[in-house]
Amino acid sequence: MSQERPLRWGIFGCGKISFDFCIALSTLSKEKHSIAHVAARDISKAEEFAQHFNVKSISGNYEDVAKDQRVDIIYIGTINPTHKSLSILAMSNGKPVLCEKPVCMNSAELDEVLTCAKKHNVFFMEGMWTAFFPLYRELLSNIDSGVYGNVNVVTLTFGIQDMFKDRLSNPELGGSVLFNIGVYTLFVTDMLFHGLPVKQLSACGHIDPSTGIDRSESVSFLYEGNKTAQILIDGDHQLTNECVIFCSEGTIIIEEPFWCPTKFIFKRNDGSVDVRLFPLSNSEHTNFKNSVGLRFEAEHVRDCLCAGKLESDLVSHAASQRIMSYMEECKKQLNNFKQLSE
Repeated sequence: MSQERPLRWGIFGCGKISFDFCIALSTLSKEKHSIAHVAARDISKAEEFAQHFNVKSISGNYEDVAKDQRVDIIYIGTINPTHKSLSILAMSNGKPVLCEKPVCMNSAELDEVLTCAKKHNVFFMEGMWTAFFPLYRELLSNIDSGVYGNVNVVTLTFGIQDMFKDRLSNPELGGSVLFNIGVYTLFVTDMLFHGLPVKQLSACGHIDPSTGIDRSESVSFLYEGNKTAQILIDGDHQLTNECVIFCSEGTIIIEEPFWCPTKFIFKRNDGSVDVRLFPLSNSEHTNFKNSVGLRFEAEHVRDCLCAGKLESDLVSHAASQRIMSYMEECKKQLNNFKQLSE
């Protein structure tokens, strides 16, 4: 990928998250990013989407975008169960891929995707945009430098009242509190502990008996060195949606929304307090909170491609595999918990 021209994006899916991603792209320099081709199974949606972003190439199928020589990379913003097949379609045509989280529905699917990336020698990354927010880049740098002492305990809550509407109420379309919002809590915990091996994972929660969809969960992690994490996720009730990090030198509070944050507070053990703010760029209205922050992810992907990398060092293939393994273990324990409760 040349530094001298824009990274030309092909877009799979013209729904809400793809719209927000393209809004974020529009806040970046046109000399570095452009939208070359958009596709949706419903061509009328693709046409409306393309008109909004002034995109000339429009398709009612994804293969056209994958084969388009004017496209440098594919962004996949379709529903969760399609991520594996569409990632493989794009990479089989030599296209690097940025795929929305969750990257796949299980570890077997993810293994297929990563095998395809290796076979075709192309870049692949799960779109865990949280990792690229300036707040987390500074926070992790400070943790590495020992500013806060040792990270010992992490707590996270993520709950959205009445989340189970539309596709999220349908298991065939990827409905799941764990896979749709819980994935953020697992990733942030893993990131803060630098992928530290998990000694024990314990999960329990509520499963809707009529659909089999997990609606809420409590997840505990035990790590070496007496380190722990406690996570609470809920698709029926609003929670505080913050991350609290208990360190040997004090407590860090990442305020809501912790997954796309702009503020954290460090309360030292001596009583003094630091407040750090990370304002976002102005943009057109987005569907989801702070979605303009998707620009940081796009910038990182361009940097990776210009450097000839096949994976990100911030959201590595190994990190995606770890998070998927945690989600599978949570799912397994939830099903066991459900059977014991019946």
